[in-house]
Amino acid sequence: MVNNRYGQGNRLPIKLKGLDPAKRYSLKEINLYPGSSTLINGKKTYSGIS
Repeated sequence: MVNNRYGQGNRLPIKLKGLDPAKRYSLKEINLYPGSSTLINGKKTYSGIS
């Protein structure tokens, strides 16, 4: 979800352009308030194939 801090945002998946189909990618949320947690599983990997 993108920009859900104030109850707004988009629940549709984000498709990134320019990723290498041969590589694997992981996600890390960096804009967290102190003491809060994320719903992102940082151990999961994704392919560059759309």
